[in-house]
Amino acid sequence: MFKKFGILFIMLGLPVIIYLVYVNIQENNYQKLPVYGPKEAFFVTAGQKYADTAYTRLLVLEKQVERQPNKVLVVSYFRTGDFTNNRLRYRQLARAEDVFKKNPLIWLLNFHTKTDTLLPTYSKPFNKRITFEDAEQVKLIGELEKALFVYMPEWKAQHPEMDIRDLSVLVDKQLRVRGFYQTNLRKETDRLMEDIRTLIVEYANTEPKRRGRK
Repeated sequence: MFKKFGILFIMLGLPVIIYLVYVNIQENNYQKLPVYGPKEAFFVTAGQKYADTAYTRLLVLEKQVERQPNKVLVVSYFRTGDFTNNRLRYRQLARAEDVFKKNPLIWLLNFHTKTDTLLPTYSKPFNKRITFEDAEQVKLIGELEKALFVYMPEWKAQHPEMDIRDLSVLVDKQLRVRGFYQTNLRKETDRLMEDIRTLIVEYANTEPKRRGRK
């Protein structure tokens, strides 16, 4: 009888063990996304210069996300009047929105003008829509483009014919650039979504797990 119970336990328990081992391997066996941009050469404290190892951050976006910090951002800029390209990009980004709409970590940050009537209005909490007809928003766009200029060697290596305003940029919780994507193309949007999943796994593996209440 004990022999039969042993065989039954192996038959029922082995698949569960194999599954748990597989999940553990998958959670830990992934390749982190690169961190783009030069590292800051120095920081100054009390008049003294010290070597720094921190990557450049898009601090220009801090004010935009100050009410909801620690988000993974997909930042996209839409040219005024470029209706065909804008329509294609919004269709593709809508796919990403649909996939991640229930994940509070992911936030789409879209910059465009009020006059571009082909762009839909978003109301989901994680998706922030920014218009830039007024002087303050025009200034923000200029600051963002200037901040992204240091990444030119890296995005040009991937998309040599593209301007930064035609790309979507993946930004992590520390406001570091983790990827560039030509989101008017389906395959590039698929790559964006895979990289978002990779970032989700990265944070799941590195952040402390909350203990449940007793």
